[in-house]
Amino acid sequence: MDSELCQIGKILIGPDPKQTQIDPNKGEPLTRLGAGRTKRISHTKTNWTARKIKYELSLKDWPFMTDIDRRFGLPIGTSKNATLRPEPRGERVIADLLQVSAHVIWPSRYDATGIRHKPQPAASYTPAPVRRQSQN
Repeated sequence: MDSELCQIGKILIGPDPKQTQIDPNKGEPLTRLGAGRTKRISHTKTNWTARKIKYELSLKDWPFMTDIDRRFGLPIGTSKNATLRPEPRGERVIADLLQVSAHVIWPSRYDATGIRHKPQPAASYTPAPVRRQSQN
């Protein structure tokens, strides 16, 4: 029931502890923000954040990404890079350690059956921050 919402009258009960109502105009779920304000709930699947992946790994006694790389013979930084951009070997190791399918962690990189998208969508790659030198 964690990933599903079940409708009871006009209130939806789901993974979010906040009460959820259905928009009467569009039939889409809304969540209450307080003071009479609401916002739409997005049903798009998003990748787990790097912070969530690191947290879940720390719960499994893998607090450092470099330890994962060393233990599984990956180049240093591979598992860290996998949390940010497509890296098949790192993704596979992280998914195995978390005992979760890779398509659950990174739905934008895999289809629903767990087969990796080839080529990867451009949105999967996050551009590196631009660093500029200061003018003295």
